[in-house]
Amino acid sequence: MESSTGPRGPPLMALTGGRGCLVAVARLATLPRPLIAPIQAWQSTHDLLAFHRWRLRGLCRLFYLSPLSAAAIPTHPNMGMCGICHYVAPPDGSGHTARTCPLRQTLCRHSLPADHPFHKKGQCGDAKCIHLKLCGVCGLTGHQYGTQTYALDRWQLKDGRLLRKTCKRDLDESDFVCVMMKDETVKNLVDNTQSVSAAASEMGAERRRNVSRLRANTCAAGVGLGESIKLLQSNGS
Repeated sequence: MESSTGPRGPPLMALTGGRGCLVAVARLATLPRPLIAPIQAWQSTHDLLAFHRWRLRGLCRLFYLSPLSAAAIPTHPNMGMCGICHYVAPPDGSGHTARTCPLRQTLCRHSLPADHPFHKKGQCGDAKCIHLKLCGVCGLTGHQYGTQTYALDRWQLKDGRLLRKTCKRDLDESDFVCVMMKDETVKNLVDNTQSVSAAASEMGAERRRNVSRLRANTCAAGVGLGESIKLLQSNGS
């Protein structure tokens, strides 16, 4: 097979111009015998190198999937501090960001006052938008109990998109739409969110440790996956 950079692959394909093995055999038969032997030797060397490359890739996969490497490499690295609830994940656990925080719900921009810098003109056409929801605490339509407004120190317009800013200020009642939200209620809401995230992180870390130990024990004992499952069931775990 030929390309703009020259022939690729074995010399036989270069001789045939990529037109098939029959032409390769015919042209190879017309070559002098002293020229055929180096081509055959080169082809054998090429195949041998390709085989060793295939074995090396297999060994690399085996190393990265081994129990020791699986235990050494964290599956869920620390994601830093959440920009909303300020939850910080432990080193061996998983965290969340502002995009996945349980407190990420915000007010519909079409519902903002016309003089608000983040107001969006027109009507919202989303049938599942928050502006159609009913708050179960104050009884008003347009938000829910945990819906946040757009504080100027937390949001910014950049290239026509509304993005979150890094804000070290803790959440308070001014960040929420519902008039029933007070500072003490907000603190309890944030504490509960952080507790749930910490529990989920600890559960995930414990599960990864158990899986690593199971893989190591299975590999050391030389038993298969089916036998390991039966052994766990017999021990009641």
